[in-house]
Amino acid sequence: MTKTITLDSIRERAEEQEIEARSWEDTGQSGEAEAVALPRADGGKDAWMFLAACFTIEALVWGTSSVAEFLALCRFGSKG
Repeated sequence: MTKTITLDSIRERAEEQEIEARSWEDTGQSGEAEAVALPRADGGKDAWMFLAACFTIEALVWGTSSVAEFLALCRFGSKG
C-alpha cells in the first residue's frame, strides 16, 4: 500500500510551519536558551597579588628543575 503525497498536503504543511514560526516571532521567543551573564572579572590588588604569587611558585617549581638539568648536562658534557 503506497501513500500518495499531493502538492496540496505539502503546501498545508509549509503553511503550518510558517504560522508556527510567526507565532514564535510574535511572542519574542527565539527558541534558543538565554545566555547567563557572568559576573565581572576581579581586577583589584588582591587579584594581581594572587597572580604574582602563582607566577613565582610556578617559576620556582619549573625553573629550578630546568636549571638543575641544564647544569647537570653542562657538567657532564664538559668532562666527557
